[in-house]
Amino acid sequence: MKKLRAVFLAALAIANAAAFAQQAAAQESKIAAGVGPEWNMNSRENEAENIFGFGMTLGADYQLPIAAAPFAAGLNFGFSGNFSNIIVLEPAAMFRWYFLGAAHSGFFAQADMGLHVLLEDGKKAETRALIGARAGLRLPLGSRFYVEPFGRFGYPFMFGIGAVAGMRFNIGGDTPPAPVLPPPPHIEAAHEESTEAVDASPPQLSVTLSPAMFSPDGDGVDDELTISIKVISASEVRSWHIEIREPVAPYNLFIEWKGAGVPPETITWDGKSASGELVQSATNYHFGLTVSNAYQAAAHQGIIQVDILVQPDGDIFRLIVPSIVFAANSGEFIRGVDPETAENNEVILRRIAEILNRHEFAAYRIQVEGHANPTTAPNTAARTREERGTILERGLLPVSEDRAKAVVNYLAAHGVDRERLTPIGIGGARPAVAFEDRDNRWKNRRVEFILESK
Repeated sequence: MKKLRAVFLAALAIANAAAFAQQAAAQESKIAAGVGPEWNMNSRENEAENIFGFGMTLGADYQLPIAAAPFAAGLNFGFSGNFSNIIVLEPAAMFRWYFLGAAHSGFFAQADMGLHVLLEDGKKAETRALIGARAGLRLPLGSRFYVEPFGRFGYPFMFGIGAVAGMRFNIGGDTPPAPVLPPPPHIEAAHEESTEAVDASPPQLSVTLSPAMFSPDGDGVDDELTISIKVISASEVRSWHIEIREPVAPYNLFIEWKGAGVPPETITWDGKSASGELVQSATNYHFGLTVSNAYQAAAHQGIIQVDILVQPDGDIFRLIVPSIVFAANSGEFIRGVDPETAENNEVILRRIAEILNRHEFAAYRIQVEGHANPTTAPNTAARTREERGTILERGLLPVSEDRAKAVVNYLAAHGVDRERLTPIGIGGARPAVAFEDRDNRWKNRRVEFILESK
């Protein structure tokens, strides 16, 4: 029985490790982990009698972005016994396909491969290869939790039925750190025969970005950003390089300037990339300056804050805001997110309410559109399910409508006449970027405000 007690304590340790892993993760629902009971029947080598047992199964899986179909891979650990003298351990790797429902939910089929270890008092451990198949149904409970009834069969176990309860959680945080600029190339100092001391210190940099809130929407107010640069160097300045990178990882390069010698004292920027794309409303772009002299390099980093942009479009005006962060599969943007994100959401929406109540827009009707970010390929059955939703998980269309309604409610509570506001859910029908452009998909998940004269 000492052996059985040790195995039981080991299983508890694995369960605690799985719980710790859940707490250490952030908020994009890519990983799922759960635990639950199982009743099963196992065979024994060279024994006619089969063993019925009851135990626990633990599992963790990662959603694989393969084509348009939702696949997952992960690990399972089964622990069961007959309440007498036998313990069965089943560590296994698994591959899963959700063939009905949305990604990471719905009916699934699963293949398992691993080890089947049978421990019996007074006998040597019996270890055999495990091959099995499993089918079940993952039922979401809100945006994070789920239950999962299942059945399985294979070798050397005969069959098992059970249920798992678990949680889905993210990899990576919502507010990534500012990118670190690559170091400049090393510059060798010229060799000179001299007895005088050489000042090989790096350049001293001073940078000012003005205005504090940049608003390049063509209204004549804060439409240009002025970058003021001052460099003090004891040796000759050889080169300089300015980069402005996008707000969201992987921090793609938005625009850059570089040259030989001392950088210009001022650079004026209109808010457009090298390809002509305008900055996004209510976002923070990353600024970096590197200056190299004859001996060393120095770097300065900062943030360019972009205000809400009111962009004319024929007879209407558009406010396109991708920076309001909602809880997963929900219209909640205060209670369902972390406090820092909730505070930032409120700052953005209060600024929008202030703009909508300006005298020049007082006579405009406002259509509030919720737009979602589709994760399945266009013109496929998977995209149709993702847009409409299933009995198991809400679709992009109803979720985006909930978000538009939540924004309308907030604006109405902060002084905007509700009669002027109309919420509409667009789902993923009008993405801002192509499906293949993974780095920029964050721009699809947005709220648009269409201002039209009454």
